[in-house]
Amino acid sequence: MAKITRQQYKEIKEAYETDDQQFLEKLEEYTGITREPYTSYNYFCGGDYVGNSDNNTLDEILRYAYVEVAEQ
Repeated sequence: MAKITRQQYKEIKEAYETDDQQFLEKLEEYTGITREPYTSYNYFCGGDYVGNSDNNTLDEILRYAYVEVAEQ
């Protein structure tokens, strides 16, 4: 299970809501979750599918990738 700090979560969440490219970069940098473009983005963590941009929220993607948000 990956862990990210509360501050990293806030940065990803803000980018998720405002800047698609920055969101994708921070998501990969902080969690290791990568994406593959299609009609929507499909997200993968360690090769396993963890969601897509049309059907999953950020919290769902993180949960499916077993990313824990620490309080620090």
